[in-house]
Amino acid sequence: MHIFSHDQYFITGLQEILFFTGLDKSPDIVVFDPGGGVVYITNSAECLRAGSSDTLTHFTQIRCYSLTRNAPLTEYFYVLGQVKQNKRIPLHTRSLSNRERIIIEHYLAGLGKRAIARTMLLSESAVSNSQLRALRKMNMKNIPLFLQVMRNWRAFRAKYICESTITFLS
Repeated sequence: MHIFSHDQYFITGLQEILFFTGLDKSPDIVVFDPGGGVVYITNSAECLRAGSSDTLTHFTQIRCYSLTRNAPLTEYFYVLGQVKQNKRIPLHTRSLSNRERIIIEHYLAGLGKRAIARTMLLSESAVSNSQLRALRKMNMKNIPLFLQVMRNWRAFRAKYICESTITFLS
């Protein structure tokens, strides 16, 4: 069992859920809470499948369940049961177009909307439209939230590859 979160209360609550369902000893379940209100649940094979790709590719191609943090316990029980039974895990995002991907990569590199528009020879409104489509496809509300999730996703990948027990991000 791997739980990655900054929130000790969330970790404790999830550990109790897992204990009551008998899944607390399952080494195959991976739960990642990057902040922003969404929790991703998958299995260890999925996490390692795209291990050599960059962070954005890994995030958009990994198969995992995404739940809101305050989802009812029945949803958590259902998803954890599906992962334990090795049921097919859905993609949590839709594929990005080339333009959307390039714009998102520019944001990850630290550029703002105006600089991206100049670099790509586009209007700022075209950049905004592509950005909004990309964020919707990834179930993100805004760029600051997306950047926070990507920062934490990068840390999650690094720690997951190195460790095999419950992990607390610092």
